[in-house]
Amino acid sequence: MQVLDLEVACSTLCTNRDCSLVAVAGRKVFKIIRISADKLSVYLDLRDLPPKSLNLNYGCQDVQWNPKEDHVLASAPNTGSIVLWDLNSKAAKNKISYVFKDIHTRAVNKICFHPREVNLLISGSQDSTMLTIDIRTHIPVQKFRGVDSVRDVKVCPHPYPRDMLFAVCYDNGTVQIWDRRQQDSPIKSFQMHTGPAYSCSWHPDNDIWLASAGRDKSIKILELQANVSRPKEVYSIYTMSSVARVKWRPNHRHHITSCSHLLDTVVAVWDIRRSYIPLASFMSHSDDVTDFAWLNDVSIASCSKDGKLIYEGIHNTVKPADKATPVGLSINTDNSLAHACGDYVSHRSHATASLNNHIPYPTGGWRPFPFRKQAEGGMDPLTSSQPAFLDVNSTLKEYTHNSGQFKIDCFVAMAISYKLRGASPHETCDHNFKVAQKLGKMDVAQTWRMLSLLYCEKQADLQHLGFLPPLSGGMQSQLSYRVSSANSVSSDVPQFSKDGVADAGRPVVVKETVTSAGGSVADDEGTESSDGGDNADEILDFHDDFDEFIDRDSDVAAASSTSHNITEWELPAEPFLPRQKLRPDSPDLVSAESASQSAQGSTEAGRTSRLLDAYSHHHQQQQAIWFPCWNFRQIVANMLSFYAEKGDVQTSVSAMLVLQDTHLQKLINSQLIQLWFSSYIDLLKRKQLWKEAALVIKLCPWEEISSESQNSTAMINNCGYCKKSLPNSGWTCERCEKLTNHCSVCHGTVQGLYTSCQMCGHGGHLDHMIEWHQKSNTCPSGCGHTCITFV
Repeated sequence: MQVLDLEVACSTLCTNRDCSLVAVAGRKVFKIIRISADKLSVYLDLRDLPPKSLNLNYGCQDVQWNPKEDHVLASAPNTGSIVLWDLNSKAAKNKISYVFKDIHTRAVNKICFHPREVNLLISGSQDSTMLTIDIRTHIPVQKFRGVDSVRDVKVCPHPYPRDMLFAVCYDNGTVQIWDRRQQDSPIKSFQMHTGPAYSCSWHPDNDIWLASAGRDKSIKILELQANVSRPKEVYSIYTMSSVARVKWRPNHRHHITSCSHLLDTVVAVWDIRRSYIPLASFMSHSDDVTDFAWLNDVSIASCSKDGKLIYEGIHNTVKPADKATPVGLSINTDNSLAHACGDYVSHRSHATASLNNHIPYPTGGWRPFPFRKQAEGGMDPLTSSQPAFLDVNSTLKEYTHNSGQFKIDCFVAMAISYKLRGASPHETCDHNFKVAQKLGKMDVAQTWRMLSLLYCEKQADLQHLGFLPPLSGGMQSQLSYRVSSANSVSSDVPQFSKDGVADAGRPVVVKETVTSAGGSVADDEGTESSDGGDNADEILDFHDDFDEFIDRDSDVAAASSTSHNITEWELPAEPFLPRQKLRPDSPDLVSAESASQSAQGSTEAGRTSRLLDAYSHHHQQQQAIWFPCWNFRQIVANMLSFYAEKGDVQTSVSAMLVLQDTHLQKLINSQLIQLWFSSYIDLLKRKQLWKEAALVIKLCPWEEISSESQNSTAMINNCGYCKKSLPNSGWTCERCEKLTNHCSVCHGTVQGLYTSCQMCGHGGHLDHMIEWHQKSNTCPSGCGHTCITFV
C-alpha cells in the first residue's frame, strides 16, 4: 500500500489510458500523480500559480482524461463552464487550453469522453441538460433536456450501435437511456430509486447490464432488453449508507465496487450473486471516500476527504465474509423467533449435516463456515476470474407461541391509539398508560404512569408521590394550596409550577379548616358547621404525625402551645439556623417561657386539651411543607435513552411530544433526538401509517424533521403523446399541442378526478379507468403497455 498526503480534501480522480498517471482534483487541489511500483509522486501541480492568477476554473467537481491523448484533460468547475487542459502546453505553469464559458446555466456535475470518438465530450449539469461538445471546434453539437438535475452521465463502451447510447441519472431517482441519434426524447426512462440516483456504470462485458446507485442505500443491476420498455432488475444490493460511486471490477463479471460520501470510509467490493455481505473492503482511509478507480483487476486508487491518495491491492483488504457467523437469530414484533443455521455440505461427498450431527471441521482450530467461494487449482477466489461457490445450504426455523390468542401488532396499535396532544401532559400520559396496559406492555404502561405523576396537576396525584400524607373526612375536602410570599422563600427550595413540575424557589402551603372539640368547623367568615365529634381526633393525629415528620425537637410543641398571636410556622431551609439573642422584655421569649412552664406542669391530657383549644380558637392554620430539591428531569432523560437504545423509539418519541418539556430536551443531544424522530417516522411509513407519520412530523419541534412535510410535494407528469415533461399547469402540451387531460376511454376532456399510468402517461376519468381495467390489463389508448400495476 502506498499513501500520498495531499493535505486538502479531494473530490474526484481519474486515470489515464495506461494507468500510469492519475489526476486528483478538488476545490483547492488539482495535481497529476505518477504511479510507480515503489511510491506515488507529484508529476505536475496545475494550481502552482500566483494567488492572483487562480480563479474558479482551477477548482473541479469532476475530471476526465482523454481515452487516446494522455496530455488532454477536461474538468468541470462549479461555474457552469468546462475547462480543457493541455499538459504539453509550452506555457510553464498555465496549462489551460480552452474554456467553454457558461455553456450551462448551473454547475456541471459530470463530464464523460466518448470511448471511441475521442473528440466528443458529454456533460451533465444541474440545469437538467446534457450537451455533446466537439473539443476540436469548441462548439456544442447537441443538447438534451432531462427531467431533473443530472448527477451522472456514462457512455456505453460497447461497439456500434451500442456506443450511440448514454445513461443519465437524475436527482429524482430516474434513470434514462438516450440515443444521440434521437435528440427529442429518451428511448427508455424508468424510476429506479426512491431518492436521488448518484451514479451509474455500464458493464464492460455484458452490453445489456447497467448498474445504478443512489441515496436509498441500494445498488441495482438492470437488464436492458431492446423490445421491453421497462428493464428487468436482475440483481440488487442493499448497503449501510447512501452510495455515491459505483464501478465494475475489470475481468470479473460479477464484481462491483462502491463507496459513499457520508458516514462511510470503506470502498466495498461486492459479488452481485451474494449481495448481503461485501467480498472485500478497503479500509485505509480515515474519512469519507469521495472517488476511486481500478488500475487493474487487483489494484485500486482512492481519494477521500482526509486529503490522502492511497494505492493498494486487494490482497490487503478485509474480508468480512471470513468473520461472519453462519448462525442468525431474530425476534419479530409479535414475539415469534426465527433461527437460521448453515448446513456444512462437502463439495466432494455432498453429505448433508444436520444441526445435531454435523460434519466436524478440519483440524487446526475453529474455522467458520466457508462463505467464500473456492477457485479451482487452489487459487485465491479474489483474484481468480472463474471461481466456484462451495455447496453450502442453510436451514431456517420459526418458533411461535401456541397460546392460540389473537396476536396484534402492538407497535401499530399503540401508534394509532396514542394521544400526543390535545390535553395536559398528565391526562395524555394517563391515556397512554391505559393503552399500553390494555395491550400487555406493562413496562411501558408503568413508564407512562410515572410520567403522569411526575408531570401532574392534581392534589391526589401528589399524595401518590408521597409529597403529602393521606387525609380523611373533612380534612381531604378542605385541602388546598397557595403560594407564600416571595420574601419568605429560599431560592433553592423546590416549587410546583403551573404544569405541576417540582421546581426550586417556593414552598407548598397547606391550608386547613379545623374543627373544634364540639364537632363544628370554623370557616373564614366565622360561621360553624357540624362535622362530627371524631374529626378532632383525626386533626390531632394528623398534626402529631407532622410533628414527627418535620422536627422532633421541642420547638414544635412549644409553638403549638404559645399564645394566639402565632398564625403560621415554617420548616427552616437549613437544619440548624443561627439563633439571635433576645432581649429580656421580648414578648416571644416571655410567651415561650410561659408555654414551656405550662407544658412541664401539665399532663398529656392537658397538653391535648390546650392543642384543641388553640386550633378551635384560630379559624385557619397554615403550614408550609418544604420539599427536598429533586431534579427528576435527568432521570426522565435517562429513561428515554434507555428505551431508544433498546429499540423502542416509539416510547421515547411519544414521551418527548407529550411532555413538551424544553428543559428535558436540553439534557439530550439534539442530533440523537432527531435520529429518534427519523427512525420512528421511517417505521411508521413502513407500516403504512401515513397519518400518524404526518402528525409526528408536524409536532416535531426540530425544523430538520418538520420540514420534511414541505419536501417532494410536487409531481411532474409527462405528456402521453410526445413523452415531454409538463412542468407548467395547463390543458395542452407545449410541444405537441394536444390535450393532456384527455380520457383514453371516452375520448373526452377530464375536468374532475384524473388518473394516469406512471409509465406510458395515458389516463382518463377515474370511473372509466377502473371499469376498463376490470376487463383488460393493457392501456386503453392502444399503446400496448401493460399498466394495470401502475394505475
